[in-house]
Amino acid sequence: MQIKTELNDMFSYSLFPVIILFVITVIFLLYLIIIKNSKKYNIITPNKKKLLNIKNNYLNNLDILLNDYSNNIISKREAYHRLSLSIRNFIYETTNIKVQYFTLEDIKSIDIPILYDLVSEYYNPEFSRKSEGNFYDSIERTRMVISRWK
Repeated sequence: MQIKTELNDMFSYSLFPVIILFVITVIFLLYLIIIKNSKKYNIITPNKKKLLNIKNNYLNNLDILLNDYSNNIISKREAYHRLSLSIRNFIYETTNIKVQYFTLEDIKSIDIPILYDLVSEYYNPEFSRKSEGNFYDSIERTRMVISRWK
């Protein structure tokens, strides 16, 4: 008994849907990149009385921080960390830009160069194994930035 078997041709997909999906994905990614890079921040400046209160509050916080560091209550690393948080929160309260959650590169992308300079100065002492840096100079620069802020 002889059996005759017929084999079908190989099944293949059309390339057209794959190409369409690829093009749509590329367009979507380009759209996301353009949206991310074109993000503008609306800087809201508080009135003079409120700004003066904010400045006084943060200058008092810097005095407390300096006192804690001078009395060896906190380490240099902790002092730099609190100093970084302090200037970031100050900028947030005066401009309404949430720089507390920004990386150093994100801070560089916004148009506040003095903040980038200060935070980059804090980075090495805050994150390196051996904290180097002059905390007294850093806190004085921060105090100057806060007191001169308009």
